[in-house]
Amino acid sequence: MDKLEYETSKRYLVSGIEVHSEIVSDQETPEYRAFHISSSCASQRWGKRTLGFSLTCYKNTATDIMNTLESARFKEVERIIKIESGELPEGGPVFLGVQIQGPTGKAINALALPDLSLSASLLGQEIIDFLELSPLQRSSFQEQAVSLPLFKIVISSGTTRVETMVAASAHGSPACILGGDFFQKALRGKEYIVTELVMPDDRRALANAARCKKRNVLIAGKYGEHRFRLERIKQALSTLNFIGLILDEYPDIEEQPLAEKMVTYASICRFVIVDDFVPSGHIDELAICRERKFVTAILRPGGKASTAMQAEIADEVQFMEEFSYVLDAEFEARVLDAARWADETVCERARRLNRRYSGWRAPDKIVRS
Repeated sequence: MDKLEYETSKRYLVSGIEVHSEIVSDQETPEYRAFHISSSCASQRWGKRTLGFSLTCYKNTATDIMNTLESARFKEVERIIKIESGELPEGGPVFLGVQIQGPTGKAINALALPDLSLSASLLGQEIIDFLELSPLQRSSFQEQAVSLPLFKIVISSGTTRVETMVAASAHGSPACILGGDFFQKALRGKEYIVTELVMPDDRRALANAARCKKRNVLIAGKYGEHRFRLERIKQALSTLNFIGLILDEYPDIEEQPLAEKMVTYASICRFVIVDDFVPSGHIDELAICRERKFVTAILRPGGKASTAMQAEIADEVQFMEEFSYVLDAEFEARVLDAARWADETVCERARRLNRRYSGWRAPDKIVRS
């Protein structure tokens, strides 16, 4: 197929706003053609606003790839204008990455959005053909925007794996619309999450914070060329069933400075582990941990601080502890020692605070997690 069938760079003028649309990549295989579209326009808030979008077109006689591409580009133009004007929320919809597998074993990775007004999930006919799905026995199932027959598929995301129904649809993008049957099965045994969805935002945030406090650990240290050390800590923590969080993996809240972002994450984490290998911004983060009394384990090669200004930061307090190692091969073992110490310190703190505040704390008066 001639890849010059479309303009790589194109400008649209809609509602008086000029939008630049560019095809950043175009990957073609015998089974599909995948595009990445970048749309940008002038923005009073950001100077320049840019959105990315991925489009996958599976090849069959019913698919006009160029018309589908042009339609997707124009929809993205309309979306970026609506976001800039405030008609759509900043950041757009939050997609869920899923794997969709058919009975033959064929599978694709796709983005998905929920629609609880439907029971069955939706897929484009080209994906149904690609996965070689066979229709189930016809039923009386009828819903708007759903064309029978129904098909059985397995949808996975993270540790969740659900066998559900899907129907063919010409809804466009994203590739998959997740219906109520998927969520009903995925949330079976987790009904408390459904309850939290109808709570006020502040109550829901508090419940999530309490849940994060059980397993999440904030990891601080040097990024850039030394970031792999933070990943080593994260991997070691996983062997103890802890979830390591590295701040640069998470988006900012635009009203927050970086120090406040660190405090937010440290507050919802069980404890903090700091890799004090070389000087970096973690020096300020150590001071914050000391000031806020976050339970903090500090890893130091040879027991030597990366800067003399923080050499004594763990002295004379019970909620900070230094863990020294000599050989690099000892690093992971010391991470585990640090995590065990920190976890027990948090448990002891909880016991002490429960006794101290027994006048108003009780098992039925703490946040359930």
